[in-house]
Amino acid sequence: MRLPPALVVPLSLATSALSAAPAGFLFATFKGEKTPLTEQIYFAISPDGRNWSALNDAQPVLVSDVGEKGVRDPFLLRSHDDKKFYLIATDLSVNLGKGDWSRAVRAGSRSIVIWESADLLHWTGPRLVPVAPEGAGCTWAPEAVYDEESGDYLVFWASTDKSNDFAKHRIWAARTKDFVSFGAPFVFIDKPTSVIDTTVIHDGTAYYRFTKDEKYKAVSLETAPRLAGPWRDIPEFSLAKLVGYEGPECYRIEPAAEGRPATWCLILDHYAKGLGYQPFITRDLASGQFEPAAGFTFPFKFRHGSILPLNAAELKRLQENRQTSSPPAPPAADHRALAPTPPMGWNSWDAFGTTLNESQARAQADVMAAQLLPHGWRYFTVDIQWYEPSSKGHDYRKDAKLAMDDFGRLLPAPEKFPSAAGGAGFKPLADYVHARGLKFGIHLMRGIPRQAVAQNTPVKGTAVRAADIALTSSTCKWNPDMFGVDATLPAGQAYYDSLFELYASWGVDFVKVDDLSRPYDAVQLAEVEAIRRAIDRCGRPMVFSTSPGETPLASGAHVAAHANLWRISDDFWDKWPELVAQFKRLHEWTPFRAPGTWPDADMLPLGIIEFKRPTRFTPDEQRTMMTLWSIARSPLILGADLTQMDAATLALLTNDEVLAVNQHSTANRQLFRTDSGLIAWLADAPDSGGKYLALFNTSDSAAPVPVAYADLGLSGNVSIRDLWSAQDLPAPPDRFAPELPAHGSGLYLIRTR
Repeated sequence: MRLPPALVVPLSLATSALSAAPAGFLFATFKGEKTPLTEQIYFAISPDGRNWSALNDAQPVLVSDVGEKGVRDPFLLRSHDDKKFYLIATDLSVNLGKGDWSRAVRAGSRSIVIWESADLLHWTGPRLVPVAPEGAGCTWAPEAVYDEESGDYLVFWASTDKSNDFAKHRIWAARTKDFVSFGAPFVFIDKPTSVIDTTVIHDGTAYYRFTKDEKYKAVSLETAPRLAGPWRDIPEFSLAKLVGYEGPECYRIEPAAEGRPATWCLILDHYAKGLGYQPFITRDLASGQFEPAAGFTFPFKFRHGSILPLNAAELKRLQENRQTSSPPAPPAADHRALAPTPPMGWNSWDAFGTTLNESQARAQADVMAAQLLPHGWRYFTVDIQWYEPSSKGHDYRKDAKLAMDDFGRLLPAPEKFPSAAGGAGFKPLADYVHARGLKFGIHLMRGIPRQAVAQNTPVKGTAVRAADIALTSSTCKWNPDMFGVDATLPAGQAYYDSLFELYASWGVDFVKVDDLSRPYDAVQLAEVEAIRRAIDRCGRPMVFSTSPGETPLASGAHVAAHANLWRISDDFWDKWPELVAQFKRLHEWTPFRAPGTWPDADMLPLGIIEFKRPTRFTPDEQRTMMTLWSIARSPLILGADLTQMDAATLALLTNDEVLAVNQHSTANRQLFRTDSGLIAWLADAPDSGGKYLALFNTSDSAAPVPVAYADLGLSGNVSIRDLWSAQDLPAPPDRFAPELPAHGSGLYLIRTR
């Protein structure tokens, strides 16, 4: 849904570059979903709007390395004052998302990607700007039109949202003066059925709006005297019965001449037959009568894009610079591929707080490799304050002296980790962990050490220093070590790049970055993006976890586009009310749960924790926690002292039938929750064709939890397997109603015989 900027403003506002007959046209498009590079920005030019030739040897001109690392539906816009150009696009890579259109519809990016240019040759880097409302799915096919009456731009796009369970696309809009700050989103077009791909033009007298109807797969035409409406259908639209077309774009291909009105070209992407754009011509937009046009040629199959009329100087500049100086690099490999299943592992925080030392770490790794790795537990993570020589308990000390290098990067304190001495860092410990078949992870605080700012250390690879990138007003409320980093600055990005260059040299496989999820403000958002880029550039795959929660649901699409797991709550400890609260959170985060992006209910406080005490959870509550984390596919990160693990805890962690639910089930969702505290979750068991059913009794007395087989999508005779006991159970007719103890649970595989 692209519209030529020359046509989105009333012609009385058009500059001389646009009001005269155009000297040529620029087409922005993408190629499809075949590779990560085909979902990027391609340019083509034409002297007549009919015969197109590719720029840059038909290779991408612009590549997005932000958000989902792919862009579609690019829209070119000339600013109303003729001083710059904007290019906006859908933040989506279907290729990197493994073709998961459903995830995009329900939990895609709420942002658009924006580039700016003064000459159509030199473009800024891509910016990711959230515009869609909270609870919306992907922000599809954005376009913009300058509104003369209000003196700003109306940016509009298609989104589903949770108000109708993501079942219907509407056209949303927001206003902006600068494509940096956007007003609140509002509904621009709401039809009885889903609508997408809207474009708007102005012929000097009236506005015209072409929109694709998703139910009938056809395009409609409306008109209005003002952008604000009222809009009315043009029932005589001659193309209304064409089906299988989308991506309407309309541009004035020939200006009016004496005795002859202007000629307008409407192009429609015949996606249903894979034919690409097909042209149709009219000299009377108000009549709605279009005829098929011949004599159009395209160098490759253009997908949903936009056309920008050019003046002679602009066309010449593009003709003389047909190829960019160097082909753009492809986007980094999709971060979601790094965690196709929820990570399983161990973290030192619950048991050791800030005090873990090297001998303790090696002892934990030995037990983990021997007893847990065979069941899939592989991420071994050293939590906070590994850089503070004398930290104690679960507390923090203001102005503590931290181990740090000359570039303001924190180092393992040799007093705790002797093998780190002499600049070795965590590499010796990581090598020890890797030799046991485990993955090595570390905890980080976002930002730059206050100690580095006080010393004004240089930022590696730049001419700037720590004080130049520090945001001293952006601090953590509970840890006194760091200042935020202005990650919108190149030097801010350079600092994060230098951190991950160091971590890659140590052999780090997993990073848990703290003070990043709450409140998810603009500083944190930019740091999330900077960390994602730094990981992608460092040359070593690393799973990226954000902490602590509660991450705002409204930021779900953004965090999923950058991190592999993110906390949905504050630190979770062994208290029953905290466990009950996780049911609601995990249910609300369901739209964002997908391979490679996991809402994280936090660590499992089992066994011996807080140095020496056993968990407060009863055996039934422990099983309930493991059942919920498994059916909701939360990451499983254990907090126990592994050297003191008893047989009951080990059995809880090594039930392979239960762990298979966490690792391999699909379509996980809450089935019901009653006022009396009975809860059911359901998931598909892909290898068996059955259903995983998790039942919970969160009340304070024993109770049956009944479920009808029909509610599971099953009919006829069924078989029931209790996964915790690894036993087959008798299957009553019609429904299953096991008696569960107070705070208890059950986990079952139910199949049609």
